[in-house]
Amino acid sequence: MLASLLVERYGDVTRLRMTSAAGRTIGIDVSAYVVRGVMIDTGFVHAFEPLLRAVRGLNVRGAVVTHWHEDHAGNVASLASLGTPVLLRADTEATLRSFPRIELYRRAVWGTPSSVSSPIRAPELEGLVCVHTPGHSSDHQIVWDASTRTAFTGDLWLGVRARTMHATEDPYAINARILGHKIVGGLPLKKFYPELGNASLWCCTELTSRSTIDTAVGHVADSERSVRNAKEETPEEVAR
Repeated sequence: MLASLLVERYGDVTRLRMTSAAGRTIGIDVSAYVVRGVMIDTGFVHAFEPLLRAVRGLNVRGAVVTHWHEDHAGNVASLASLGTPVLLRADTEATLRSFPRIELYRRAVWGTPSSVSSPIRAPELEGLVCVHTPGHSSDHQIVWDASTRTAFTGDLWLGVRARTMHATEDPYAINARILGHKIVGGLPLKKFYPELGNASLWCCTELTSRSTIDTAVGHVADSERSVRNAKEETPEEVAR
């Protein structure tokens, strides 16, 4: 199945934007990001060959995985077998070592990854910090670069294109966890990296009640006023 990869540069961040033939027919893609020589997420299995060329061309020295889903962790097994260092949570690794059966449409768009069988070792992150943010999946984590105030949020977001939340996760708990790590969350951001404006750092994918969504969105406005009154700085970039 044909896959394509487009390299886009945004200052110190390189975006690897991947699509599959099936994905292009329905208008969806997925991205990995390279910062400080570390790749955040690994894309889907159909895109492995162009991804590997990009990894080698960009001198990527390791990868971080935000969660186990096949469009983000699809190439962990192949990269690990080549000796590429990969950092992931223990629960993510456990899932990838016995990859679960996924729905037909997911297999058609992204492919089915092989289970991980190689030893995994973590790369040095050099200032990047992982924060556990369950919601989109129980193992989900984001990657925070405090020096540039950039968050690479995987599938943890709620923004202009998505007014939905995971049915099993409390958005306020996510917000509190992010704030506890001195990352501004649940606020409209100056730039939702690299393409969305006026978005908020919350998750989700599965529709819950509209009233809950509206309550969360209202909380954003209250939080924004509090932060503005305190004259706190907000992050300039958030990456998905």
